[in-house]
Amino acid sequence: MTTGHGLGKLRAMSNVPAHDRPAYDLPALRAEYDANGVVKLPGLVSAAWVERLTAALNDFLKKDPGEGNSPNFGHGPGRTTVRWMWREQPDVLRFAKESGIAPAIAAVIGASHLKFWYDNTFIQESGFKDAPLSGSPWHSDNSAFAFTGEQNPSVWVALTPVTLDSAPLSCLKGSHRTGQRYRPPVYVRQDTELPEGFAEPPDWQAAIDAGEWEVLSFEMAPGDTLLIHPDTIHGAPPAKDGAPKRIGFTSRWIGDDIRWWKHAYGMPVPGLDFADVADGTAPEGEFFPEVWRAG
Repeated sequence: MTTGHGLGKLRAMSNVPAHDRPAYDLPALRAEYDANGVVKLPGLVSAAWVERLTAALNDFLKKDPGEGNSPNFGHGPGRTTVRWMWREQPDVLRFAKESGIAPAIAAVIGASHLKFWYDNTFIQESGFKDAPLSGSPWHSDNSAFAFTGEQNPSVWVALTPVTLDSAPLSCLKGSHRTGQRYRPPVYVRQDTELPEGFAEPPDWQAAIDAGEWEVLSFEMAPGDTLLIHPDTIHGAPPAKDGAPKRIGFTSRWIGDDIRWWKHAYGMPVPGLDFADVADGTAPEGEFFPEVWRAG
């Protein structure tokens, strides 16, 4: 798919009226994404869709048991994680299909079609900066996804303002080009055999402190969106004391080149038996609905 269309073409490809987005230079954004492994699209998601997603989240949170972990909810100091809303909240899948953001995502990652499969919302509060696991450790998403390929971005939408004090998402510039898949942080301290295709992660913070990596951190307004390459090393610091609540809604999309690769760290897909899928095939079926196709 060509990425040379301008905003007028982008709006024409959407099946709903576009809100007043900036005039994106999509080829430039594609180049930035390829070079850095992350790119910010200011104002990509309209205020109306921010409101609808927030309402869906608040409704879903009524089911949160408030402690421990479950398939849909996780908890840590000052941090709540919400997963798989789209299975029960119709507005989440409508967002992927109807908000008009899919053509921009496809243009930046170079895909001719997009499927939707997973959402993961992060709610971060202040007052826990000294508690272990109050932020998000350095990691790449590909470590937990049972796929090969590059067109599997995380689409991170700010539902609240994000400041440099309120646990901004941060990425290591160009880290998607290391050519390496690392053991996920949750397994690092466990005495388990390293699976083929994985390496032990380095001490990312020590490498940052030594000047080996540049950290890109993003202040965001509601509706601003990050596209994050699945191999990009990213994380979030704990919120500083007094910072406002930060909510980031993340959705995962699949493009042309994604194929199954069932590895030891691959996260389960509720309702899907990995025995029923073959490595090297494209994800298909009810758990991977197509939400956009060029032309």
